[in-house]
Amino acid sequence: MPGYLGCLLIDADTEALLHADGVALRPPEEVLKVEVAAWRAVRRAAGEDVDEVITVAGERLFVSRPAEPTGRLFFVALCSTEHANLALVRLALQLGT
Repeated sequence: MPGYLGCLLIDADTEALLHADGVALRPPEEVLKVEVAAWRAVRRAAGEDVDEVITVAGERLFVSRPAEPTGRLFFVALCSTEHANLALVRLALQLGT
């Protein structure tokens, strides 16, 4: 997928990285903390029915989606802002591919 850099599976309760694939194998601790904080803040403000959270940091785009109904576990796709096809990334996460 153009612009795809990797994907993380994160536990929002413990801030633990459960799985990583692609170049995201060892993200800096700050990235984990920021993504967990963003995920928690949006879910707290909007309720439990949050479908996705999109954040941007420099040249990186982060698309987060729940991995299971409670939202405790969530996927974060890391992409290049310059080369990523956001619609394709969102579809791939939605389909679980």
